Amino acid sequence: MTIPYTVAYAGQTVIKSLVNRSELIDPLQPGAKRLGWAFAHVLKGWKHEITIKIDNRPKVVLESRSEANKDQDHSVGVAFLVVE
Repeated sequence: MTIPYTVAYAGQTVIKSLVNRSELIDPLQPGAKRLGWAFAHVLKGWKHEITIKIDNRPKVVLESRSEANKDQDHSVGVAFLVVE
């Protein structure tokens, strides 16, 4: 990647990186909070996937895109996490 991707939770940036990363968010804040992400690709052969895993539950793929699938080379996404 040549453009950093960004992941934010509850209004705070938790990842801004050029390389594959994961980040533990602990504790998750009670209530409905926004998880947002943004990707922009300029190199050939690009792909990205954003997933979430809570406790021992299986991971959930929130977005998976690639040049091979002829997806758009940029994306902005959002998911809402509701914690009791």
